[in-house]
Amino acid sequence: MKKHNYILAKKGKSVCPECGKKTYVLYVDSGGSPLSSTVGKCDRLVNCGYHYPPKDFFIDNPTEKTEWKPQYKAVAPIKKEAPKPIDFIDYYLVHKNLTNGKKMVDCDFAEWLYTMFPEKKTEINTTLWRFLCGKDSQKRIIFSYFDITGRYRTGKHMAYDPKTGKRIKDKEGSINWTHSILKKKRLLPESYNMQLCLFGELQLQKQALNATSPVAIVESEKTAIISSILMPNYIWLAAGALGWLSVEKLKPLKGRTIVLFPDTSKEGAAFAKWSTIASEAKRKGYNIMISDLLEKECAEEQKEQGFDIVDYFLTTT
Repeated sequence: MKKHNYILAKKGKSVCPECGKKTYVLYVDSGGSPLSSTVGKCDRLVNCGYHYPPKDFFIDNPTEKTEWKPQYKAVAPIKKEAPKPIDFIDYYLVHKNLTNGKKMVDCDFAEWLYTMFPEKKTEINTTLWRFLCGKDSQKRIIFSYFDITGRYRTGKHMAYDPKTGKRIKDKEGSINWTHSILKKKRLLPESYNMQLCLFGELQLQKQALNATSPVAIVESEKTAIISSILMPNYIWLAAGALGWLSVEKLKPLKGRTIVLFPDTSKEGAAFAKWSTIASEAKRKGYNIMISDLLEKECAEEQKEQGFDIVDYFLTTT
């Protein structure tokens, strides 16, 4: 019998059999047919981690391997298309949502920061301006994604509780994106090709001020902002999410010292994922390391809560 390969489907997600979220990708054959509804991988790497590959399925079901007869079709060689250019948003479409650097950013997240660190209001305003954070009509903070050349790719609109500083997740509209909002207003085409860079990347333009400063990368924008206020010895950037960091996104940092600070997680899944990226980047000539401080110092209960570098800093000072 000829060998037949299964790959994760490139389009479409279904409900994960483990966690019940619509973050489940099936393994399919060359014709797009799934092997089984249980053979797939959940995108929620830390909170779920379900992964049942075809190899394990055939080990568990040996008769399936012998009875299955793949159907092959002659197909023309796939022509490699040139990657579609990244699109950018004109500044005039978003400038009304950005702070002018003279006023406090009047959003719920900033309100919590002022309450949490009342003695650091000046540093808070300076930091929010440096990251070009803004607010929308619902008082959600806008985490602006400007790349190192100053081009605006999009903004992440996120709702926070002004009393606790926690993200609001169970409310409609608690998260949105600038490019999605502008598409609905027909100010951007449906074909807009959004590709994220690292959050805070625009800071790297000021070479004379921070050319020798090490760069620290964390998962969330919130962590990058607070870390910038509390630990200004680093230039803090954020991937935006655990799965959003890649060697490709590190290109603007080539030649700098880079330190990764992943959040903690059950069984060290987040640390392991970013360790793989750090190893690949090292092979490509990057001066990069990953901090194991949280893995060593945080208790198991803290790891289950997903402690980040700010949580650790605030509990130890």
